[in-house]
Amino acid sequence: MLFCVRHGVYGLPTAELCDFLGDRIGGRTAIEIGAGTGILARTLGIAATDNRQQEDPAIRAHYQSLGQPTVPYGPDVEKLDAHRAVEQHGPQVVIAC
Repeated sequence: MLFCVRHGVYGLPTAELCDFLGDRIGGRTAIEIGAGTGILARTLGIAATDNRQQEDPAIRAHYQSLGQPTVPYGPDVEKLDAHRAVEQHGPQVVIAC
């Protein structure tokens, strides 16, 4: 938990979680919404999307005032809110961790 707080990470994609989700996705098209760093989507080989709200200067300032780092968004994480991500990608499966 301390690692996550110090680095702005909100989920730990364990091997078991990735295996489980990969089995659930099967051969269907999928995206991750709220992907943050994008590591889960990268591991699963699916598109990563997030509204990237923590890049907003006011939100960053709020987090800084709390001593909390913001999410280090991955360079491959598309800036799309959930609704637009589903519209744009048309996936059969949506992952939201």
